[in-house]
Amino acid sequence: MGDKPRAHTVEEMRAMFITQMQSLATYWAKTDLNRPEFKPLIERDGETLYRIEGFMHSVLVMLDGGGALPAFDVTPSPHESDEAFHRANGENWWAREVINDCQLHDEWNAMRRK
Repeated sequence: MGDKPRAHTVEEMRAMFITQMQSLATYWAKTDLNRPEFKPLIERDGETLYRIEGFMHSVLVMLDGGGALPAFDVTPSPHESDEAFHRANGENWWAREVINDCQLHDEWNAMRRK
């Protein structure tokens, strides 16, 4: 049968993540934009922006767990001295909190419509 099932190693997960990112980049670089449904969007935004935003949407879907990989938590990782520095300067700081307790691609789409 083979080896006993196990969790993927960090290196394997990293490689799968990077491979998926490359796959998305290749898709959006090579997508044929001459289809009728793309025409109004291309005319409005231009081909380059359409491709970049398409890639961005795909990455957010990937992070949300809507693709070939499971969902990922997105968490800021500020330097340990950041809070004290910003507090001393009367500024807000980044907390170590998961920011995607939602569907990031839906949030992005809602922000774009404003």
